[in-house]
Amino acid sequence: MSEPNVLSIIAIGMSGASLFWQALTWTRSGPVVRLHAFLVNSDLTITASNSGRAPVTIVDIGYARSARARPQPLKFSKKSEKLPFRLEAGDTVSFVAEPPGAHRVRSVKVFATLGNGRRAASKTVKLPHWTLMDRLLELFGV
Repeated sequence: MSEPNVLSIIAIGMSGASLFWQALTWTRSGPVVRLHAFLVNSDLTITASNSGRAPVTIVDIGYARSARARPQPLKFSKKSEKLPFRLEAGDTVSFVAEPPGAHRVRSVKVFATLGNGRRAASKTVKLPHWTLMDRLLELFGV
């Protein structure tokens, strides 16, 4: 194999590696929002973190029983951050909400609508299951 052929093969390999690196950095150049939802003292705590390079606005947060269902609004507590919320690159924010209808819903997914038109989703959160007797005792104050 002659010297120009070897140099050509090396150049093609370096071009492919460069193209791969450019594609990888392009996918990480915008906002990358991750949502985590969990129960803390009978409150639904939602943590949103932006690990991307660009800021993003969280416009709305809701819940749904499945990934295909339309998200329903959550009722946030007074100590929670207000929406819309600007999430800078590398920042994390927490929202505190009431669990949605705990006596009827056993698990939910939490969704955040972002200012760039995308939607971030959490993993499924299991809610405490209320029996009919628990609900009646709560209603009558026993």
